[in-house]
Amino acid sequence: MDPAEVFIELEPGTTADAAVPPEVRVVQQMPPRLAIVSADEAGIRALEAAPGVSAVFAGDVPPEALERLDVVGRAFATGWNERRRPKDRIGDGLAWDTPGFEAP
Repeated sequence: MDPAEVFIELEPGTTADAAVPPEVRVVQQMPPRLAIVSADEAGIRALEAAPGVSAVFAGDVPPEALERLDVVGRAFATGWNERRRPKDRIGDGLAWDTPGFEAP
């Protein structure tokens, strides 16, 4: 399996640098307790067993996990959840001079 992005929640007082195993690459952090990492299957298993990592989400962060986050953490996790949803943008893919399309 190729590396995939995974959302992790850390235990209070733990940093991503301290908790993330060396075979896993930190892609983005939302200190103090959230991070997005790149990991293959072995890396995901290592994360799940790593001291200081309280939750690992390869898919969406579930509502019960969102509820325990503060407002900023919830926004970060909601952005993570929305990343794969289809986008509906007016005029997406159309040339600016397409008849009936009014460019911004």
